[in-house]
Amino acid sequence: MHFMSKDLAKYAGYKGVEAFQVDQRRYDWPLMPLKRIQGRNRYAFTEAILAHVIWSLRSLGLNGAAVGSMLGRIDIEAFRAALDNFEVGLIDEAILTIPLAEYFDPFGEMATVHNNLRSAHTTMEQLDCVFLRLTDFARTILKGEM
Repeated sequence: MHFMSKDLAKYAGYKGVEAFQVDQRRYDWPLMPLKRIQGRNRYAFTEAILAHVIWSLRSLGLNGAAVGSMLGRIDIEAFRAALDNFEVGLIDEAILTIPLAEYFDPFGEMATVHNNLRSAHTTMEQLDCVFLRLTDFARTILKGEM
């Protein structure tokens, strides 16, 4: 499944593609195009879900720079792997716990990407973090309802 910039802008809560692309470049959000066709970027399922994460963080009142800082605390490789597994049906849940503290060590033992509520709750007991259950949105995207 491939998505265009206008899809990502919509999932991130932007009214227009241009404003979304400006913020994406300005704040260095980790949205990587899969390929470029006829001058337009095509994005994978993971980037569509990451755009929704951006919307979720912005809806908490965070500005673009703070959103970029929060996204930097996510283990992006684990995030991509988990969403690939979710897309093919190997796991049933897609959950993020993004630490609020700037001193969080992304290479430590605490996971930011979870495929069950138990591990997410364990992380939440040990860290102050933002809990984002992405399962319902991801299923909606996969069904083509959004």
